[in-house]
Amino acid sequence: MKLTTMYACALAAVVIGATVTSAQVAQSEVRAAKPVTSSNHKEVTHELITLGDSISAAFIGYTATKPQSDFNFFGHDTQPGEVPPPHVKDGVRYPAALESKDGYSWATGQKIDSIAKRLGAWLYVKNTKNKLGWMNLAESGGLVSHMPRQARWAMEDFAKENPNGQIALITLMIGSNDACAKLESTPEEAVKIRADLKATFDRLSAGIPASQTAPVPVSVSSLPKIYELGTEEIRAYPVTSSMTCADVRRDIRDSCSLLSNWKTPEEFAIRKARVEWVNAVIRTATFELAPSYPKLSIAWDNQLAEYTLQGPDLAADCFHPGKRGQAKIADMLWQNMPWFK
Repeated sequence: MKLTTMYACALAAVVIGATVTSAQVAQSEVRAAKPVTSSNHKEVTHELITLGDSISAAFIGYTATKPQSDFNFFGHDTQPGEVPPPHVKDGVRYPAALESKDGYSWATGQKIDSIAKRLGAWLYVKNTKNKLGWMNLAESGGLVSHMPRQARWAMEDFAKENPNGQIALITLMIGSNDACAKLESTPEEAVKIRADLKATFDRLSAGIPASQTAPVPVSVSSLPKIYELGTEEIRAYPVTSSMTCADVRRDIRDSCSLLSNWKTPEEFAIRKARVEWVNAVIRTATFELAPSYPKLSIAWDNQLAEYTLQGPDLAADCFHPGKRGQAKIADMLWQNMPWFK
């Protein structure tokens, strides 16, 4: 299919520009560009910290609107034993230009009814002197193995930016890229995921300030039904007047092709089992590890694992959540958070 419309050409420029090959991902000990976008911390009393991947970073979450431009890049060394950040080239994490953490992220976006906006209002009702700040360290391409490094960065930044404040909430949504990487599931991978989650909780717990008056809420979310992106309903969903999601994946970009491309019920079952396995490993590890961290109040949220994906929820690449999808995630997760009733 020829891309004849101006919108289609613009869409192609966005999603092709976002494509990262393995050769472009730096594997050496570079001085990593930390993917933090944060609020103005003046007079902040409480902090929301977000860890995760492109879903929490709102990768092209703005869809057809102008992306945010006020990104902050802080250099941090990758420590021995830590996995380098994804998509880093010469110290610059270039897909960040297509993220919208402060615009449409379900966690920290200011242009939708995000967790940050809801939590800020909840804190204000409790005490009009309360003011919420937030920092979003989610990385497009993020894996479970990147979470310990994100957690370390988060606690370092909190200690620097808000040394007298309290952490109101930490959100963690991860696992989609791990699921997309392969179809086989092994006991060794399950052990590694659990170890990485433990290292993440270790670093979060170690960074809790002495001034914290109660355990820090930590919301760990399931990953969505990625395999449903291969259904005919999604494939036939129109992106423009002349393009469907099937066209976008064929002609422009096909994200997570291992899980979103299937033709038979047998192939569907294999992909469904892979996503459910990753979800089960993260869920089990979360429940098993939670009691070991009295400074953290860790809760698992299974809603995305149960939600049926719909065409209008998607961004222009027919893979990531768009404006509606990001807003829907925020609503589902906020309604289920036990700490803010």
